[in-house]
Amino acid sequence: MDHTDEYIKEISEKIDSKKEYYAEISNKIWEFAEPRFQEYRSSELLQHVLKQAGFSIKADLAGEKTAFIAEYGSGKPVIAFLGEFDALPGLSQKADVAERIPANTGSCGHGCGHQLIGTGTLASVIVLKDFVKEHNLQGTIRYYGCPAEENAGGKAFLGTRSRGGVHVMEVPRQISEYFLHSTELRPMHPCALNWGVLHWMQ
Repeated sequence: MDHTDEYIKEISEKIDSKKEYYAEISNKIWEFAEPRFQEYRSSELLQHVLKQAGFSIKADLAGEKTAFIAEYGSGKPVIAFLGEFDALPGLSQKADVAERIPANTGSCGHGCGHQLIGTGTLASVIVLKDFVKEHNLQGTIRYYGCPAEENAGGKAFLGTRSRGGVHVMEVPRQISEYFLHSTELRPMHPCALNWGVLHWMQ
């Protein structure tokens, strides 16, 4: 029997029930707006949330102080999500406006929505962990906390690959000429778009 629709509904409801919580995390990363290799507060926040959710944390990896890997479970399949959180120089932007208005002239900003990617994948690994636990499924869920993604090859240094696994990354929709506010979390359901993963685990 195909339970895909049932699983999608279950996971979507779990994420929707905590959307304000995840929006707050995304907003904080938006406000931190930390440049490459200096995402200290963003990395610390994500690690804290994942640790509270029951993930083990390995931090300060590959010579990158803000890089980390969070992991839950054991064995195969390995399902890995890529979380980004670095901002870009000169892209400071006031929230909730659809025109170019810097929040702090000359400062960094999230021009590519990394506050959404970092938070969206955070929500995804947590809800998938809960799903795996509740349904007694086997596998390893991994979150790659990737600094300096935009223009310094953070992924290459971190080595975001795992043999025999599935890697998931999401890219948020751009909803205007400039990214509006980090509470635009509707594209935050990559789990619901990758149900081959769950069929594979079963």
